Amino acid sequence: MKMLSDIGVVLQYDLIEALRSRRLYVVFALFIFGAVSVSGLFILTLSQAEALYEKHSPGSTEVFEEDFVDVFANSEAVGLFVTRLVRGDEMLAAELLTYHPLALFYGWTALGFIPLLVLLTSCDSITADIASGSCRFSLVRTSRLAWCTGKFGGQLALLLVALCSGGLIVALIGNAYLKSVEAGPFLVEILYVSMFISAYGIPYLGLFMGISQLTRSVNIARMISLVTLIGFWLINVILSKMWLIDDNKAAYYIQHALPGIYKLNLWHPDLHTRAAAVAALALLGAVYFLIGHQVLARRDV
Repeated sequence: MKMLSDIGVVLQYDLIEALRSRRLYVVFALFIFGAVSVSGLFILTLSQAEALYEKHSPGSTEVFEEDFVDVFANSEAVGLFVTRLVRGDEMLAAELLTYHPLALFYGWTALGFIPLLVLLTSCDSITADIASGSCRFSLVRTSRLAWCTGKFGGQLALLLVALCSGGLIVALIGNAYLKSVEAGPFLVEILYVSMFISAYGIPYLGLFMGISQLTRSVNIARMISLVTLIGFWLINVILSKMWLIDDNKAAYYIQHALPGIYKLNLWHPDLHTRAAAVAALALLGAVYFLIGHQVLARRDV
């Protein structure tokens, strides 16, 4: 119980420290910029399509958006395209088509930027305290594991708040500019999307905070984190080629030790599949984090 209490105290302190260091404002600014950009790009694309629709069907633009959403959900061509995009999983494709296109666009784009955002906000969160020596004031009151875990929880809370804030901005813009958006249901839908895609940030938080425990140099921690992220991306791209994985068990297992393979399953309508993806991502985050912690636990700070 004492350890849980200590983790809660460190988590709370980390959030307060983020306010003082303006880290929270940077996270918010990045996601608000991203949310506005995503919404603007979607609305611009929709406007161009509307102009084309008007050119071929004069006087019919008042129903364009409703037609567009209906076509998106029911078109056979769109369904085939999305099915190919999700590697032939028809159940997953059907689930994706139930979301409003703007919510789906935001969620998919956010998934791509979560690793980079987590890197920017967390790769030096432990290293900086070790380098300045401020961690010693905390470590005389609690264990190193509780201190690091509390900081992990604080970073996860920041990520969740940032994603939901970005989703709220998208909902407001969608409600203001799109006739096909119903304010209440759309807000619930986009916050729901923001909540479950936040699980994709857990392994990257574990990875970068694990790296942050390896060194007392902030610059080295940032460099290793960036190189590791690029390496993960390259490995995932290479191993995603089905011809390489079909007859290669080593490649299969390596891919499942990386977060990218679980991205699609976060959207899956089957709750067991989605829960398994969340559990796998959480397990990867814990493993990455604890590997780094083995170094911190054995050295002087």
